[in-house]
Amino acid sequence: LYNPPNVLLNFEFFKTTVDKKLRNYILGGDLKARTKQIGCVRENENGIMLERIINELDFSVINDKRPTFNIFNKNYFEILHLFLVSSSLIDKITDFSVLNSQDMTSDHFPIEASISMGFQLENKSAAKSSLTIDQLNDKITEKIISASHKSIPYLSKKIYKTSLPPNIVNLIKERRKVRRNFQKTRCQKLKQKFNQLTSELKASLKKFWNQHWFDFIEKMGKNPLTRSNLIPNLILNENEFKTNEEKGKCFGELLSSIFSPNSDLIDSEKDIEILNSNSDFFRNYNQSNFNDAICLNELIMALKRLKNEAASGPDQIHNLIR
Repeated sequence: LYNPPNVLLNFEFFKTTVDKKLRNYILGGDLKARTKQIGCVRENENGIMLERIINELDFSVINDKRPTFNIFNKNYFEILHLFLVSSSLIDKITDFSVLNSQDMTSDHFPIEASISMGFQLENKSAAKSSLTIDQLNDKITEKIISASHKSIPYLSKKIYKTSLPPNIVNLIKERRKVRRNFQKTRCQKLKQKFNQLTSELKASLKKFWNQHWFDFIEKMGKNPLTRSNLIPNLILNENEFKTNEEKGKCFGELLSSIFSPNSDLIDSEKDIEILNSNSDFFRNYNQSNFNDAICLNELIMALKRLKNEAASGPDQIHNLIR
């Protein structure tokens, strides 16, 4: 069985399809269920549902405490892949193992169970024929492939146009080998070796991809953007500006006229009166006495009345950047 991520286990499926219709059954797969009842490190909603399936129905888990999944560089191990069997088969299980020494190019380990059923063959001569066994094996294989095509979403094969150089490939192989040995022995020296290879691999990959992009840019040419005119010609007041310098100057002057203060915005008599009063004051400021003494409290009160975020007037910075 395979339960997709973020999908809750269907209790009714285990109850009606399996438990009520079958006497002897073995279910194996990744149920995305985590519960401490079977030795998992973490718990989730599917784990709670699995506990209900085990406690209320005729299901037993034959896994031991060995993890079947790991994120090695984060030192995270978990039990994800399970064998569920009916209680009638518990005493038939002779062995369970996690194949963590197999290089499956995956963080998910295969699991294997040995079962002794004590079957008696009615036609022993048929079992002696290798052809018959091969035919049965092909038939089972076809069913497994058919079931996988129906349940697992098909993804197109990735095509990597750029092959990694031999030195990086060798680093990857050596790193995998050290990881497998560490998983068997849990030797700290192997873990240090793995971390060293990981750092070396990251540095080599970074250097390789940087060089790859550098070569790609070199193929484009030194000045690829100068071949085309990025800014179209500008027309303002029946005048056409063609060069980039003319366009920039025209655009800057237009912005300057938009954001500069204009006298035609002063239209009310009150505004004109205030403007004239301010002009007269600053025109004749020499006649005023600005040297009168003030106390500290007057200065503090004057500062408090100021608006800290208010602009003192229009910006005097020109819109054109030279």
